[in-house]
Amino acid sequence: MEHIIRLSEIIFQEFQERRRGYKVMIRTHLLALTAYLSRCFLAEQTAFSAQMQKILPTISYMEDHFQQSIRMKELADLVFLSTRQYDRIFKEVYGVCPSDYLAELRLNYACQLIASGKHPLGQVWELCGFTDNPFFYRKFKARFGMTPKQYQTQLLSSICNQSILS
Repeated sequence: MEHIIRLSEIIFQEFQERRRGYKVMIRTHLLALTAYLSRCFLAEQTAFSAQMQKILPTISYMEDHFQQSIRMKELADLVFLSTRQYDRIFKEVYGVCPSDYLAELRLNYACQLIASGKHPLGQVWELCGFTDNPFFYRKFKARFGMTPKQYQTQLLSSICNQSILS
């Protein structure tokens, strides 16, 4: 019960604070909560939770290795499924294809790196596991409606405005 309460508190805190990437964080913790609850109720397991249980190891793998190159075949092999079957089940359970889920993890991390200011923008794409800079920029802009540079400028601007108001 403590684990359920802790995950719920994290989800609620992310929702209240609404920091960059909060939707990804909420989705990630909801998935963890769902997986935990499904384990608790194995006796009442549905076809849906059985599918989720089948591919759950790949979620953990993606979260642990998203900075590295990950091929969908590698994920499918991890759970003994064909690539096509894995993609279908993943999309059925999580509502997105595995590559989109992986991109979301990487983009969330990119936001964290940009916010930290410790790395030049030209390195962020590599540190996040993207294969090339133009692809990263296209994905980032499609997801957030701005380029990484605009995102950085907006962050700096809001930090400056907060310090002026303080």
